[in-house]
Amino acid sequence: MNSFAIDQDISNLKRECEEKDATIKDLTGILQSNNMAGSKRIQELEDIVCRKNTMITRLRKDMMVLEQKTVRNIVYDMDSTASPSSSDSDSSPVNRPQVPSAKVEVTLIRIVQL
Repeated sequence: MNSFAIDQDISNLKRECEEKDATIKDLTGILQSNNMAGSKRIQELEDIVCRKNTMITRLRKDMMVLEQKTVRNIVYDMDSTASPSSSDSDSSPVNRPQVPSAKVEVTLIRIVQL
């Protein structure tokens, strides 16, 4: 080979290397951008999960309070319908008004954490 052909090959190889380096630089930038976007999305999803878990915890506490109030009301209603008042005790059983028995349905809801 003559020196001109060798110089031409070296020049071509340098140009190819520069083009490949530019391509690598572009792809690296794209990859970093995607990684940053992915990290941001992961953080957003973690925040959403945290908020949902907080909401679930609050709802569970609220549910327990409501269950306690419901049970207390049922017990109170049962006590108030079972024991006669002072005015009822003075009247004869025949004249005493019938107190309808309370039919209470309690529905418990169980929240399952995913």
